[in-house]
Amino acid sequence: SKVTEFTPVPNLIGIERIFCGHFTSFAITSSGSVWVCGDNSSGELGTGDTVPRSSFCEIVRNSSVISIAAKKGTTIFLLADGSTCICGIVESGVFVDRIDSSALVPVRIPQLEPVVSVILKEDGCHFVNESGQ
Repeated sequence: SKVTEFTPVPNLIGIERIFCGHFTSFAITSSGSVWVCGDNSSGELGTGDTVPRSSFCEIVRNSSVISIAAKKGTTIFLLADGSTCICGIVESGVFVDRIDSSALVPVRIPQLEPVVSVILKEDGCHFVNESGQ
């Protein structure tokens, strides 16, 4: 059926930030919970499987996630300390060594210094540090 007005999403309370990707949606609450829904064919929701979600489900509580960048098949979570985690399609050797093709739950991306922003595009990814580089 066609939705013609805004409808509250059950269980989503205290939302501070909303992010979207390629057929995916993400919400961060004031308590640090991360909620996800949408396509999950590559594990990009971080739920531990590849089952798509038509309604929001919580993947982590009390986290320090402050931002989320997503593209088709891949999601990167930026944490308050400047570290990052990735799930979904992982390009071996580019983001995380020892992972061949995908991560069904978020895994830490090793990096030399903290980042303040992540830009994830179809043709690549850019990590921006405090000096803007």
